[in-house]
Amino acid sequence: MGETATVIDVVDGDTVDVRLDDGSEERVRILGIDTPETTDNGGAERRAEWEGIENLSYLGRWGDRASEFAKRELTDASVELEADANEPDRGSFGRLLRYVRYSRTGSEEGEGDGENDAGDAPTVYNRVAVEEGYARVYDSGFARHDDYLERERSAREGRTRVWKRSDPAQSPEIRDREVERLFVPKAASVRTASGAVPDDRVPVLASPSATQSGGEVSYEDRIPLVAVDEAAGVAMVGGPLLDERYEEAEGFSADTSRFGNYPFATNLVGSLSEASERPERVVVDGGHGQFNAEYALSCEDMAYYLRYLEGQDAALTQQNEIGEGIDGDALIVCAPATAYTDPELSAIRSFADGGGAVLLLGHGAEGMPAEAREHLNRVAEALGSDLRLSDDEIADEESNLNDDETLPRTSNFDDSFDLFGPVTPDATPASPLTVSNVDASGGDSGTGESVSFANASDAPVDLSGWTVADEAGATYEFPEGTVVPAGATVRLLTGEGDDGMTLHWGRERNVWNDDGDTVSVYDEAGDLVVERSY
Repeated sequence: MGETATVIDVVDGDTVDVRLDDGSEERVRILGIDTPETTDNGGAERRAEWEGIENLSYLGRWGDRASEFAKRELTDASVELEADANEPDRGSFGRLLRYVRYSRTGSEEGEGDGENDAGDAPTVYNRVAVEEGYARVYDSGFARHDDYLERERSAREGRTRVWKRSDPAQSPEIRDREVERLFVPKAASVRTASGAVPDDRVPVLASPSATQSGGEVSYEDRIPLVAVDEAAGVAMVGGPLLDERYEEAEGFSADTSRFGNYPFATNLVGSLSEASERPERVVVDGGHGQFNAEYALSCEDMAYYLRYLEGQDAALTQQNEIGEGIDGDALIVCAPATAYTDPELSAIRSFADGGGAVLLLGHGAEGMPAEAREHLNRVAEALGSDLRLSDDEIADEESNLNDDETLPRTSNFDDSFDLFGPVTPDATPASPLTVSNVDASGGDSGTGESVSFANASDAPVDLSGWTVADEAGATYEFPEGTVVPAGATVRLLTGEGDDGMTLHWGRERNVWNDDGDTVSVYDEAGDLVVERSY
């Protein structure tokens, strides 16, 4: 049993203030869920976390509605706070992490569909918020993750509330290009159980300027950062290749969007899978302490890779309980803080034997406990692979990110491996222009509506004479001399004004339908260039 408390304030859809029975007051972060940021805190929202949703204003409105829902459910409520053995007592901001049990208005305690397999009652707010489409599941290590995720999927499939506009099939393709360079942060080298990895199993080496410190196997000028074991369906990468902390949008001071980490990783697992040449469902193991470990990743740390896969018509999902089988065609295992049980290792082995690909992501010795490396190597061993993560660190003073030698970058590839092209080469659009965002929430005046167009190419795009149209036939023509630089975005506001790269339609009424519309762009010859429905 947990401790009882009274809710004294509802901060938003996933945070409440409570007074405990001893009179002390605490802020509680409602465990295992995440509601959208409210409109007054929209700058903190991460669109990439919300599958198939592009519109930040839309998310903001649902953040407001989630807060209203929480207030209806929890204001002045007597609640029971329950901790989770898989989670710390407090989160990174000092808030208690808890399940919140309460008696729903108009229902009696215990009323509903009874307890589920996770031991949850129908009156756990965390679960109700997910089921009713106000929240997504937060991909940490909490015990009820997989049960809650099934409930989120049901809400998404039913287009319930915030998920009404979730359409991953319409997510634009991003960053799918020729792999010309990679960065492998905080890396170790890869070895075998008996020594150095043979060259014909190494698609990616560190740059010749890289150096190795420590390790059971000494490499001189050919340091393997990635190695494969095709017979076992396994690949080992020396560092957390998909870590979102190196995204500029997350505050990293260098632009890494031009690196090929995402298509390379996707090609890598596709090459190892017998089920499909390209993965349709990539599963991340999150049940072994990877979340919040500085040396490992959970799905929550890969939001931008999730968005990349959506653009490839694939999904990234987390599974915390893998002993009963793995629901995907590729599995990513990052250095685990806790060991896998024999049944879990057996499940991974059965998955690989059935044609599934296993991608092991390591970390350099600095900052990672030796036990985590041993746990990762045990997974490789259980799969019948001789690949091992070395007890060393790779640094590169010359070829790195942001003048940080612990973030080596490389183009030292073995092109005999078919891993360095775009995942969908035939899907390259005729034009580099994409409709990157639609904000249809402009009010009756129409001045706040906007559509954004991004140039994803390496060259400027001249939009002179091109037109934009909605489903109803309202048309805007780009002025002569409208040029979008490489990598830049131009925003078209429905209202009037003049402010640089923001264009203005000059209308007094809204154009874009708040409940859905289609944005079409035509070139000067009238040919359709790009179209996006929302």
